[in-house]
Amino acid sequence: MGLGVGGLDFGWVAELASLEHQNATPRCSRTVRLIDYDAAETDPEHPGVQAFLAMQDVRPTAKLTTLAGTRGVRHFVSNGAARRSVWRGKMRKEHGLNETQPLVQEAMQLIDDANSEAIPLRLLGGIAFRLLCPDLPPRFAGHQDLDLATTSSNRRRVAGLLEAKGYLPARRFNTLHGHRQMAFQSPTGMPVDVIVNQLDMCHTLDLRQSLQEMPYTIGLSELLLSKLQIVELNEKDVVDVAHLLSAFPVSAFPVGLSSTAGHIDPERFVKVLASNWGWWRTVTLNLSKLRPLVVEVVKQEASDYDPVEQIDQLLTAATTTRKSIAWRMRGLIGERVEWYRLPEDIRASSPEGS
Repeated sequence: MGLGVGGLDFGWVAELASLEHQNATPRCSRTVRLIDYDAAETDPEHPGVQAFLAMQDVRPTAKLTTLAGTRGVRHFVSNGAARRSVWRGKMRKEHGLNETQPLVQEAMQLIDDANSEAIPLRLLGGIAFRLLCPDLPPRFAGHQDLDLATTSSNRRRVAGLLEAKGYLPARRFNTLHGHRQMAFQSPTGMPVDVIVNQLDMCHTLDLRQSLQEMPYTIGLSELLLSKLQIVELNEKDVVDVAHLLSAFPVSAFPVGLSSTAGHIDPERFVKVLASNWGWWRTVTLNLSKLRPLVVEVVKQEASDYDPVEQIDQLLTAATTTRKSIAWRMRGLIGERVEWYRLPEDIRASSPEGS
């Protein structure tokens, strides 16, 4: 569903940002892109478009360009005042989401409903990668669950929203573990997990700051770290990381705008690693392992960005960033002491799974 402005229903996104990415021609720092996923073109001079831009407080001197049929998803609207990002862009039909398409639509509707009540709720996990990277190969929907994230101060509101929409809570599980994770079952029988504040797997990843950046998913840096912190990566994890690094640039967001939407910010990425040697060790090991694998996953000619170059950029940032005293002390011990946890399935270990 597009943004209705002036009686029109646009299936596009407007992006206002500096495009000074690596290997790209620098553009005006106030460039607006109107990306149309359905029509052949969108007239930037149309009164409806102008009304939309005015509503977003875009400067009238902004340069307008139309990029029809742009591949992939670039989904944010921002302005010089760094107001909250907005996305109502449509996924291109030709990509198709195959068996997981209904799950993506269900997840987006849940988050739209949460947003309407000012409840911070965002996607992570496989469905988040599916939404951001429509070129991902199809997966059998029966093996897919829905992972969401919220804050502790909003978990009861999230539970109320889900129950009102027919999701069945695992009441005893939620009573025992609801301070860090809640479990539900959708009306179609799909497992739904709601992560509260932080993701506890092989390492601990704080998600709170990342809940306000992207319109439907957690921030891209955190989404990437949620995969790279896994000590025993499987094929699905490799595919997800390869496609994310092929679809979004590793680039600091332009100075003057606070959001990192649409970018994997290397400074934010390494901030987690610079204070924790264990985090750093797992992530750098995984990046090194992934480097030869991503080439097999993503065809180079079909990629917006070179995943190998982006892995090298992240490895360089992780290696050169200034480390904390705690990091250096733990680094003296090295791998003689285990630096990660093997995550337990608290659903399975709960005395009552429903």
